[in-house]
Amino acid sequence: LLTLFVAGCETVEKEIPITGLTLEPSELSMKEGEVDSLKATITPEDATNRNLVWSCEPSGIVSVNANGEVTALQEGVAAVKCTTEDGDFSDECIVTVCNVPSFPGKTVKVTAGTFQMGSPEYEQGRMADETRHEVTLTKDFYMSAYEITNAQYCEFLNAVGVKDETGLGYGSGVVEYLDLLTGEYVSETKIFIYDCTSEFCGEDEWGVTFNETSSSWEPMPGYENYPVVFVTWFGAMAYADYVQGTLPTAAQWEYAARAGNSTAYFWGDDPALIDQYAWYEGNSENHTHPVGEKQPNAWGLYDMLGNVWEWCRDLYGPYPTGSVVDPVNNVPGEYGKEYELRGSSYYESAAISRCALRYGHQDWRFFCVAGFRVIFEIDE
Repeated sequence: LLTLFVAGCETVEKEIPITGLTLEPSELSMKEGEVDSLKATITPEDATNRNLVWSCEPSGIVSVNANGEVTALQEGVAAVKCTTEDGDFSDECIVTVCNVPSFPGKTVKVTAGTFQMGSPEYEQGRMADETRHEVTLTKDFYMSAYEITNAQYCEFLNAVGVKDETGLGYGSGVVEYLDLLTGEYVSETKIFIYDCTSEFCGEDEWGVTFNETSSSWEPMPGYENYPVVFVTWFGAMAYADYVQGTLPTAAQWEYAARAGNSTAYFWGDDPALIDQYAWYEGNSENHTHPVGEKQPNAWGLYDMLGNVWEWCRDLYGPYPTGSVVDPVNNVPGEYGKEYELRGSSYYESAAISRCALRYGHQDWRFFCVAGFRVIFEIDE
């Protein structure tokens, strides 16, 4: 409202008309039950009548309130429209609601984008296999905010009927997965997990154990919320399939870990700050810790560095030298068919606990320092 003062006359108030309206973002992906906000920008900033009318079409897929807060109701596509009160200006956002399976844990939405994967040649601690290259991820996905815990993994083992049938201290089951070397889906019986009290695992008893009396898997007492360890790549894939998700590719993992940063660590280049964000050799006292105790990265993901290494879906092998889109590496490295591990662990130094650091191992291997987290890809 523009107020005019004219000498000897009454005050005159003049309305400032709206000249434009934009709604951001123009496209939005959500999962059922999720709430997100749209931002409406009116020009000019001092326009008089800033009242807006919100609507969505068709009804039933999302709802929207007077503040532009959108709630995803059910799977489908809807247009959320914002209109000025006089009806002269409007804009809309196309919202896609996906039916992401129920997951016994918190997830974080990771929006598609482009980033520099690998590390620059001057990065302290850099390895030769970290060739920097541009990667574009075209699909949003949800990632578990925390590493999968002992309690979560035991729930899976017991639900699918995995037992320690040999009495030797491990549990096996059927896993279905895409063989990246042949391009074919296979179904095989493989070892998923090792009992942390067995002779295979030494004295590192902070994982899961098979209770012969109840014929079920249990976390070691007091370790329910610690990351599951002694799990093979097959066991990680089987769990991911059980919750109707998958393991992240190395590219998805690094993109999520960086959370928009291109520095050595997701908080910057200073390793001295690692105590705030990660369990590593300098503060872990040589064992795992409950998930989520350290500060998360900028996107709300915890323990992306330190605590335990995390299995990825694709093979450990040479990086491309040019730009790539949605890479899933199917080229083995010099040691043959190995799957990528990311994120370092409680046992490693700060130099190892960098976003770009890579490691590879065979799918049947198991470690006291390795676990995993899952993702849920959004297909629009």
